[in-house]
Amino acid sequence: MKFYKDKYFYIFLLISIAFFGVLMHLEFATDSYVLYTESQTTYINHFFSIGRFVSAAWISVLKFFSLSHNYIYYISSMMAIIFIALAVYYLFNILKKKISNNIIAILVSTIVVINPFSIELFLFFEKGIMVFSILCAVLAFKYLDKFFESNSKKNLIISLLFLLLSCFSYQGSVGLFVVLGGLLIIQYSKNIKSFIINNIIVASIYGIPSIINYVISRFLFSNPRVNSSIILSESLIKIRDGIIGMVVSTYRLLPKYLLFILILIILFVLLILIFKNRQKKYLNILYTIYILLLIFLVIIFPQIIQSTDSIWLTPRSTYPYAAILGILILIPYYRNIKINSIVSKIFIIVSAVLLIFQYNSFSRVEKDRYILNYVDNYTASLVMDKLNEYEKNTNIYVDKIAFYNGSNVAATYNGLFTSQDINLKATYPSWSRVWFYNFVSNRKFTEVEEDEEVYNKYFASKNWNNFNIEQVVIVGDTMHIYLI
Repeated sequence: MKFYKDKYFYIFLLISIAFFGVLMHLEFATDSYVLYTESQTTYINHFFSIGRFVSAAWISVLKFFSLSHNYIYYISSMMAIIFIALAVYYLFNILKKKISNNIIAILVSTIVVINPFSIELFLFFEKGIMVFSILCAVLAFKYLDKFFESNSKKNLIISLLFLLLSCFSYQGSVGLFVVLGGLLIIQYSKNIKSFIINNIIVASIYGIPSIINYVISRFLFSNPRVNSSIILSESLIKIRDGIIGMVVSTYRLLPKYLLFILILIILFVLLILIFKNRQKKYLNILYTIYILLLIFLVIIFPQIIQSTDSIWLTPRSTYPYAAILGILILIPYYRNIKINSIVSKIFIIVSAVLLIFQYNSFSRVEKDRYILNYVDNYTASLVMDKLNEYEKNTNIYVDKIAFYNGSNVAATYNGLFTSQDINLKATYPSWSRVWFYNFVSNRKFTEVEEDEEVYNKYFASKNWNNFNIEQVVIVGDTMHIYLI
């Protein structure tokens, strides 16, 4: 059946709209200001340099049609909502062959794809392509599933091609394929030999696109993420600290320890099921541990091959981890462990609890996103009013800008949600500041170094901690902004 004729697709489309529909309205990430003020060619080259060739091609096509940035944003948002609905839909169709309870199949498909970390993928201009990466990872899993059923090498090649597309769209979600593929490994491995072979198959489908992407990024383009030095001991410490924060606080996208507690509940239920089943109980315990290790492996591997300075764990880069609850729920279905009605109800309740808290979290992130954008623009308008008045009174055209960091520059405004790269003030990252002012002023400022004399005369002697907005002093043809 075609997806558009299936009622379940529309169920998942409604779920997607409920979680992400608000973001159809124009909003800005710090990256957006670069895209809106620089030439699209610059952004296309940027995507090429980080191995996101589908994103580069997509921007190139839209550039050919001379579409406005705003129009491209709406297209990207619609693509993202449709693609994530399709990803859940295709996963549901695979899982319902294993799960007779449609409610569980719907819930598990949803919490795997629309998991707690998925929100960040919707906070970028190129969200349509980032979510397309998830869809391609699910389709790669679909054809891997067909391969294990039929042993047709054609399905294996199709799976590889879809994962290549996924990797070329956004590398952070490719690991979802490995995690889902792990379920097929524990289902079809009848002995140690088949377990090893199945691991090689899944690892090859994952590894070949990753290696191709890495080689192109490293040797054909200048990409500091892979071209800079790797200090293994420091990389491992950064990864360890990032993972601990991710597991405990889930980047504050959920209440502290909530996901961890839900995971423990499912693991406890799994252990009961395994020991009640008796058959192959120790093997099933080993397979559960294997799945857990696999989830963390796909988080660690992409980080460890980056330069040490570039390691920075975020929801979008650790997206596969947040699918962990749904993956654990799927283990008994893929190991043919009998599930009674009580366990089914626990699975439903735990999944529903996650989705309720997740919906509340997403709503806050989205609400605060628009407040953030408004306050950013309001603050900039005050600065620009002062600039316009200065130019009017002096007849001096200001085309330079210098930024000064306060003693404790805030990542966002008071009361707004922020975590990692989510909902940062436009002037918080040093690289986005000048682009933001270029955008709001529709001018071309050149960023210059701090002036120590200006700093000592106007900023150093005053206590700016009582101010909530940036302070500005204009000297000659340079605007000096003190960031709070």
